[in-house]
Amino acid sequence: MNKVKDGKASREELAAEREILKKARAEAGETMGIKLFVASLSYETSEDELRELFAAHGELKEVSIATDRETGKSRGFAFIKFASRKAGEAALKELNGTDVNGRKLSVQESNDSRGGGRGGGRGGSRHGGRDGGRRRRN
Repeated sequence: MNKVKDGKASREELAAEREILKKARAEAGETMGIKLFVASLSYETSEDELRELFAAHGELKEVSIATDRETGKSRGFAFIKFASRKAGEAALKELNGTDVNGRKLSVQESNDSRGGGRGGGRGGSRHGGRDGGRRRRN
């Protein structure tokens, strides 16, 4: 709508444009899916167990338990990607606090579910760390 871009739209026209945008965002959000962070996992919990538990709420794109690089053992948390945001939110509400292998799961939306990217970490970052924020060259 050119009037909106030029700043000459009426209140009614702006309200109508806002409704169109809200509807488009809702539809896009549903197809984007959601990524959940699952903490407090028992070290014995497998990806297959998590897949079975979470798949009851909708189609999964990925299930991955974080592992230690050196030992290959579980670090006690995982990420679950749902194809549908609605299904993921339902799983979050339903499964947060659920007992699995003697541990109560902590389920929440992952911080990087919308933008991807590298995520956070400690040390060696541009925002501080042991090297004072300077990048090291190898």
